[in-house]
Amino acid sequence: MIEHPDIFKFLKPYYKQKLSSTFVKELIDCSLAVDGTKGGLLLGAPHDYPDKRDVTCGIAVAVKDGIGFMIAGEFEGFEYMLNEGAASDLSMRHNDYNKDEDLEEVFEEYIPGKDIITIDLRLDQGLYKMKSKILVINSIDKILLANRCSSKKHLSLYNNLNKKWSQFTDPLF
Repeated sequence: MIEHPDIFKFLKPYYKQKLSSTFVKELIDCSLAVDGTKGGLLLGAPHDYPDKRDVTCGIAVAVKDGIGFMIAGEFEGFEYMLNEGAASDLSMRHNDYNKDEDLEEVFEEYIPGKDIITIDLRLDQGLYKMKSKILVINSIDKILLANRCSSKKHLSLYNNLNKKWSQFTDPLF
């Protein structure tokens, strides 16, 4: 395994960028990307950027695309990602929990309990252009994402649903 090769210092994912499966595996092996298929509370950078197309802020999301992956968007730290099964289970009620009004509340970061499934995407800011590791998932259409205020408010519900369905998630490779 290569430990943080110099080429990764210059990696700057951008929207719709294609990545080979081999490269994504190498990113995961070097701890610059994380398999997020089971879902969980995302720990990483917030949406604090002037240009919404700049996915080096927040958390870049790589999604399966044919034989490789594509950068398909950007999430933010403390959002909760429901895996495919949990998303299907909650889909009809998701808008009841994930309200835009919640975003008007002042958000304060917190330390989740040890029973909470987390996906740690935090990255040493001094070494790389990215603010967080890359989150790698199978499909952006089959998951649900709860904003960070909703996530904090309904953390137990989301976490229990993810635990219930995590054994049924498809592997990345």
